[in-house]
Amino acid sequence: MFVIPSIAACALFAQMGDNEDELQHDLPSHIMNMESPVLSPSQALESFVMQDGFCIELVASEPMIQDPVSAVFAPDGSLWVVEMQSFMPDVDGNNELAPISRIVHLIDTNSDGIMDESTVFMDGLVLPRSLAISHDGILLIAPPDLLYCRDLDGNGKCDDIRVLTGGFGGLDSIEHAGNGMMYGLDNTFHNSQHDFSFIFDSDTLTSIPVPAHGQWGITQDDYGRQYYSPNSYPVLVDDLPKQYARQRGQARSIDGLYRGITSDNRVWPVHPTPGVNRGYQEGRLDDNYKLTRFDAACGPSVYRDTLYGDDFEGDVFVCETAGNLVSRFHIEDNGNGSLRAVPAYERAEFLASTDERFRPVSTLNGPDGALYIVDMYRGIAQHRLFVTSFLRKQILARGLESPLGLGRIWRVVPTKTALRKTSDLTLMQTEELVSALTNVNGTVRDSAQRLLVETADETAVEMLEDIAKNGARDRDRIKALWTLQGMNLLKKDLLLASLADVHPMVRTNAIRLLEPWINEDKTFEAITKLRSDENFYVRRQVALSASMRYGPKAIFFLLEQLGNVENKKFRSAALASLMGREHEALDLVAISNALDVDTPLNRKTLAAMVLQLLAVKNEDTNTQLLEFATKQAKQHAWQSDVVLSAILTKQRKQLRLARKPMRYNELFETVSSSLYDVASALDGFLWWEGRSDVQEYIPKRVDKTVANLINRGKKIYNVCKTCHQVDGLGLPPTYPPLADSPFVLDDKGKLIKIMLHGLSGKITVGGKHYDESMPPAPIRNDYDIAAVMTYIRQAWGNEGDAITQSEVASMRERYKDRSSMWTAEELEN
Repeated sequence: MFVIPSIAACALFAQMGDNEDELQHDLPSHIMNMESPVLSPSQALESFVMQDGFCIELVASEPMIQDPVSAVFAPDGSLWVVEMQSFMPDVDGNNELAPISRIVHLIDTNSDGIMDESTVFMDGLVLPRSLAISHDGILLIAPPDLLYCRDLDGNGKCDDIRVLTGGFGGLDSIEHAGNGMMYGLDNTFHNSQHDFSFIFDSDTLTSIPVPAHGQWGITQDDYGRQYYSPNSYPVLVDDLPKQYARQRGQARSIDGLYRGITSDNRVWPVHPTPGVNRGYQEGRLDDNYKLTRFDAACGPSVYRDTLYGDDFEGDVFVCETAGNLVSRFHIEDNGNGSLRAVPAYERAEFLASTDERFRPVSTLNGPDGALYIVDMYRGIAQHRLFVTSFLRKQILARGLESPLGLGRIWRVVPTKTALRKTSDLTLMQTEELVSALTNVNGTVRDSAQRLLVETADETAVEMLEDIAKNGARDRDRIKALWTLQGMNLLKKDLLLASLADVHPMVRTNAIRLLEPWINEDKTFEAITKLRSDENFYVRRQVALSASMRYGPKAIFFLLEQLGNVENKKFRSAALASLMGREHEALDLVAISNALDVDTPLNRKTLAAMVLQLLAVKNEDTNTQLLEFATKQAKQHAWQSDVVLSAILTKQRKQLRLARKPMRYNELFETVSSSLYDVASALDGFLWWEGRSDVQEYIPKRVDKTVANLINRGKKIYNVCKTCHQVDGLGLPPTYPPLADSPFVLDDKGKLIKIMLHGLSGKITVGGKHYDESMPPAPIRNDYDIAAVMTYIRQAWGNEGDAITQSEVASMRERYKDRSSMWTAEELEN
């Protein structure tokens, strides 16, 4: 979230963000003591450096708004703003949980583009994060809950609050918790850094499991692809729907999800930026003491309009809070799954300020075609859990703690083109709303879609179907289809016709929308005919949607595709579609010609399924794997070889079976020397009840005390799962896995140190590199810290010993004078 990279000098006492023994060199005194005056809104206007052809205008400022962190336009053109007034009241974050934050509703009464009426819709909130307009109220993330808030008496203030669900963090580690609530193309509310998306019909909330991508902010393009900007990574993208990575109670990573696509992460501030949290590190600042690369990326927006020019449409704007700037990236798409974000300017930014207190934290598309920027306007933007001594020294010396309660919203206006007139969509009739669905402005289109879905007026159907068939732009045809879907008035025949659309993204969305009918043979046949489509996105969606069909036909189709397609991204999607059905797939292989021929691709496919089944860690499943190998040994020895080899490469300890596999001895009677060798190598790792020639490995018994720790730890882990995920697999490239991690399973002391003081710097887990700091665990007592560590050392196949409350207390006492994070190097010493 709001991460101010730090450039502080060596302080008199350590901070939570410090790395032990890391020398924090002071910058020259004229930089360390650089003035940071508080500018009035009119003075701040003069601080901006813009690209030619643009100017910036003030839309709202203090006292109308205070400490704004996110905003959203309503269909009537008014603006709803989330304020986080208790964020970092001082450098130590004292009183951060004070209930003083608000939701403010801003109205431009005379249509001059300046908000001149402000109503406090809600107050007394603790660190609210984001909101969305829905039905006759708002959906509000107010940790730990998602609320539905309405004004029933019409006085502009909330008088009806319903808790829809819990599970949202943000009261301890503000940077790492769910936010966003973006109404997506698929009529679903999507979030950043939360493990559920939601469908809401004003009565019932439906939760959809998803990987928790992002950090602060989320945006989408006209095809529903979602973009995130977590700190050092300005543009990460989900170029396929992320819910496909969570199916049938299981999880799998898919190539194309949460993928970094920027060609250049450098930034170009227009003034020295010493207030960067780790500005003392080599290369963090240039010779002029300016930030060199993204460090606090957040609040992205895809620009979905042509007011700025046709070449702007589809570009991504990203805030860099620490560098006091907003970047622009061109999105290049070759149509084969290779999106790329390229800086729009050479050694320059779209917008930058010489005012250090300009803190852009969020951007949004206005219905008038302008880009709006939410400016938290303050000195401190780094949260207390990460502040270094280097930054703390500057904050105090340069008076950055105060004042508080400021904040601005700006809009960027083209100098040669008039802004678009903003219409009130809530006053429109159905026919007008359908017309608005093809408006040139993306915010207008999204609002029209949501209103049509919520009213579900059947008189709109014929008009929407006409757009779906004959709309001039592919995005309009897609929008019409999804609007009909949200209204529950979408017809199968219309989708079948859309499979032949000239644009690949229409075909892609039509395939997905046909999933409710995919168990019909004719529909499945129509979808799978597109497996040879010229466009990669279409071919991949065929594989993804196949996961929705029951029975062997879909499995056989996926195995056939995996046996013929080498494309890594396609294979990742197809294997994800087999998630939770690998056992069915093995049964099919055993009785049919699926994977019949010994080829490199068939070997890779079979091995991948075996590894996924091993991850279940179930004795019956393990036995079924061995029995598949024994069954295939005579006719398809290569399949047996692959299965046993995959087990052997994964197995470092005894594999328990439910029984002795049928025909087990036939593995050692094979004519295949390769199979014989791997079977012999694996034999000593296998144990089943009654086997006497291999000693049973008996895990240490979990007594009642440890069982209680595990049960408690599983509940506490809700604090951790946003980053490290429910399955413990983490989220590359930002959050490392806990499953099978040496940082979890090695010496207990290593994990305790991380939990107490945090971990900073680069680490490598499972061959992948991570460089995102982990703060000290926001857990308030030693028993709970011991509990969650014991849980993660026992979950997901981990088999670490329990950690006790006394061990945590002992380590806390031993390092009681330490307040800096550990590094991987320190933990190894």
